[in-house]
Order: sequence, then structure tokens, then C-alpha cells
Amino acid sequence: TAATVDVTAGTDTVLINPPDLAYLHAYDTTTQSVANVTTSKKIDVNTLDLGYEISRSDGTFTFLRSGTYLVSLSVQFQNSATSISDTNIFVKKNNQPVPYSSSYSAVPSSHGGTPGKLITMVSFVMQFVTYDTLEFWWHSDNVNCQIYTIPASTNPDAPVSPGVIVTITQVS
Repeated sequence: TAATVDVTAGTDTVLINPPDLAYLHAYDTTTQSVANVTTSKKIDVNTLDLGYEISRSDGTFTFLRSGTYLVSLSVQFQNSATSISDTNIFVKKNNQPVPYSSSYSAVPSSHGGTPGKLITMVSFVMQFVTYDTLEFWWHSDNVNCQIYTIPASTNPDAPVSPGVIVTITQVS
């Protein structure tokens, strides 16, 4: 990636045009569940907020430009079971699990009739070449643990809290 520098003689100002880098911000507002405790499931991402040079189809991201990327994922879990639920999130690149990408969380149990909640946030620096794909997968040891979106509220005012938020930024 290259940058262009514009210099005007006789001034103290140097304008630097930033390099042309790819980016994506997407989220999901559906409730996602696992069918059973022995099978992993791809995390869906139903809404593209903005993006450039990265395409999205549900939960599969395709890179249209080679480079190094910062990949961040936030997942909001809700557990209606009366016991703690263990969850696991991991990354697949080109449909293959990425070594050392697995992150486990213990989602609190339901208490006083209110489901337990937990946000898991993971971040990776990864290299991609053109047309590489990226997916996030998850499983839970309890089918009562879900990826869950919290609706907007008015008292106090708060926007929707998506169950999944993905941010991908090319860094070089």
C-alpha cells in the first residue's frame, strides 16, 4: 500500500492522503441457537452497516484485497438455564479452523427468573489474500444458551444491542 504526499513550497503544511484500505462493519439482530451440544454452528451476520473491499454473505466474509487485517468480533450470549453454560467461539479461514483461535466463556445461569448475560469479545490480526474467506463458529454445552439481541429501550434511552458485531480493518 502506498501513500501520496502533496507538498506546497513555502508553507508549513504537508497533506498526506491515507492509503486505500479495506474495511467492514456488520452486525446481527437475530436470536441464534445451537441444535445440540455436540455440533458447532456458523455465526450469522445479517446486516452490513458499511464496507469496502470485503464482501459479506450471511456469516461468510470474502476478502477482495490482500493484506493484513485487524478482525474483531463481539458476541452477546443469554443463558436461560439454571446452570452456567460454557460457550466456545473459533475462527475458520477458507473453511478450515484457525489454530489457536478458540475462545471459551462461561455464561452465568438464570437468576431470579432473569437469564444470565455475557459479552465475549475477541480480536485477531490475520493475513488474507484475495478471495480468502473468514467465518466465526460457536457451540455451547447447553441448548438454552443463545446469541441474543437486546431491544432498544426508552427508560433509560438505549439503542439496540446486537447479538453479534463484526469489525474488520485492513492495517497494511
